Amino acid sequence: MKLTRGQLADFVLAADGSTRSLKQVAGYLVANGRSKEVDMVIREVESKLDQKGHTVARVRSARELGGDQQKKIVAMLKQQDQVIKSVEIINEVDPSLVGGVVVRTPRTEVDVSIRGRLNRMNQA
Repeated sequence: MKLTRGQLADFVLAADGSTRSLKQVAGYLVANGRSKEVDMVIREVESKLDQKGHTVARVRSARELGGDQQKKIVAMLKQQDQVIKSVEIINEVDPSLVGGVVVRTPRTEVDVSIRGRLNRMNQA
């Protein structure tokens, strides 16, 4: 029986994301030749968490974010969406952005990077 990504995400969430449940899902995907789906299962888990008000925000920035910058991003996200109860920030450093940030959640993307602004100016 082939389990869907949604079913796998539900399994992980039912176990509160325990290491054991994550290893079981990873083992299932590898054993069934579906290891390329790991990222999609992760996004499915993040989407289901987001629906419950627990948002995972992937933030790309030119440099590592400080605590104050992270707090501002959390406040911005909560202001934009009243459903959000908590935010976990995963900071990904991308020097090509030059400055600013790109914030991606399961429901939205906000690009306030210098590279993004330059790209939008070139398209205008």
